[in-house]
Amino acid sequence: MALSQTIKIPKGINLSFLYTDFEYCIKDTEEAVENAYIKIDNLNGDKEKVFLNIGIYDKKDGILIMKDNYEFIPDVSSSAKNFIQQGYEQLKANKYIGAIDLLDEGQIS
Repeated sequence: MALSQTIKIPKGINLSFLYTDFEYCIKDTEEAVENAYIKIDNLNGDKEKVFLNIGIYDKKDGILIMKDNYEFIPDVSSSAKNFIQQGYEQLKANKYIGAIDLLDEGQIS
């Protein structure tokens, strides 16, 4: 699973993935990456708090554009979804509002 959304890239990020003529390209203006691939790269925590390390890529299996972090208090009831599913739900509700789900082959929402 992952998310997709247009992401604003702040000043100072290497944009060479957009400008293939350059190995390293930094601009003084914000850029936007349409349909960026947002995925939880790492998750750590327990019933008290879960920490997510998020990777934002230009596309699936693409170039890492930037990293982000997020933390939340998980639902640990017997009917709760796993921490990864809860993480994506939290990201969509609180950080990447309006992002769409990208499901892996055979995965259902």
